[in-house]
Amino acid sequence: MGINTEPNRDFNEPKAVNGLVAQSKKPYLIVCTSPATGHFTPILRIVARLIQKGYQVTFVAGEEFQAQVEAIGAECVPTPAMLTPDIIAEREKIPEGIPRLQFDLKALFVGQTPGRWETLKKTLLKVRKQHPDDEVVILTESFYLGHLPLLQGAALPEGFTKRPGIVNLHAATYIVDSIDTAPFGPGLPPDYTEEGRARNKAAKDASAEAVWGDILAYEKEVNASLGIKNDPGAHLLPFEKWVTLPDVTLQLCPKSLEYERCDFHPKVKFVGALPRVPVKAGITYPIWWDDVTRGDKKIVTVTQGTVALDYSNLVIPTLDAMAERDDVLTVAVLGAKGASLPADYKVPSNARVVDYFPYDAVLEHTDIFVMNAGYGGFIDGVTNGVPMVLGGGTADKPEVSARGEYAGVAVNLRTGSASKEQVADGVSKVFADSKFKERAIEIKKENEELDALSSIEHYIKQFASQWA
Repeated sequence: MGINTEPNRDFNEPKAVNGLVAQSKKPYLIVCTSPATGHFTPILRIVARLIQKGYQVTFVAGEEFQAQVEAIGAECVPTPAMLTPDIIAEREKIPEGIPRLQFDLKALFVGQTPGRWETLKKTLLKVRKQHPDDEVVILTESFYLGHLPLLQGAALPEGFTKRPGIVNLHAATYIVDSIDTAPFGPGLPPDYTEEGRARNKAAKDASAEAVWGDILAYEKEVNASLGIKNDPGAHLLPFEKWVTLPDVTLQLCPKSLEYERCDFHPKVKFVGALPRVPVKAGITYPIWWDDVTRGDKKIVTVTQGTVALDYSNLVIPTLDAMAERDDVLTVAVLGAKGASLPADYKVPSNARVVDYFPYDAVLEHTDIFVMNAGYGGFIDGVTNGVPMVLGGGTADKPEVSARGEYAGVAVNLRTGSASKEQVADGVSKVFADSKFKERAIEIKKENEELDALSSIEHYIKQFASQWA
């Protein structure tokens, strides 16, 4: 596939990077995440490891996560939930695809910037008073956005004579523009020919105003309300700005999961996905767990994710498709505690259903993972070496599905509302072709060699002072 799999760790770089010398004393970390599970969970794992290594941390996180933050030994600054019932209800009324993406960008991200910036300012002031002599590093994830004013000319909080270093963690698809790729959104494959690059440019030019014009105008209004007059990323699309303005962005996946490009951005470093989570001792298994581990059936696991829980989209079609195979046991993970399938749905005899269960625990025994192409679940499949069937239709899910197909680890259903026949065909393709499993194992090993947690700490040390 022409994919470059060389680790991008830069551990052999000189100690000085653009005039920055790695610090001997550990910096104080202010960690910021969007208040939603998919944005918070991977960062929590990273922070837990850093605390074990001796870092002190103040963690800006959704109020529903406060207990988890405090349990790892960090001080929590709670923020209001992002996906409230009202927001979810309003979001469901928006058509899938570009309209819903535009709604998400406005309501969930760009529009939240002023409040999140205010929270970060107060946190910086508090940390500076409590730790006047410590170097401060902001460890954020791309969609928090409350850190962007610091990178766009906003005044520094009291007590700071230089901007703290900002290390950004990106647990999503690579979203910087490239001449080799089509506009982000519909999941179109790359094209490296001159004709393809011309097509890419024409498509981006055509969609720039229709797709992004309203968002860019809204973002400009938000920045003006914050006193930002000289935005260095004003020429960039929102996604690109979020990734390229920080001092460094750590892409939390192996490079093999991304399209090859001739113009990867120099600030983006592929450090690998986080390792699979060991199954906790004392975990409560379903009463039917022996059916999974006995080894007399192929295991197909299916999930709809944790947000859009319309089980008719993927879970029920998968259960129905696999009901006709006596060599398969299907495990459906419903993604929310207390969740259940519709009362009038008859669960096939070769299926088992659980409301909420760790993916890593079941993927250890899974032959094929059928899922909605949420990035976190996709990465769980990768780190467990499990080939996938991906059915994603909203947000970035078509892009995740396309990357799974490109990397050779998945069949892409090209829809978020799959039919029984589509799922059956996808599962049959994976079972019939050993290359899917072989490729999944190959990328799993590549990822393990990257050692994401050590790489992240390396970059925190490198960017422990303002260098811009």
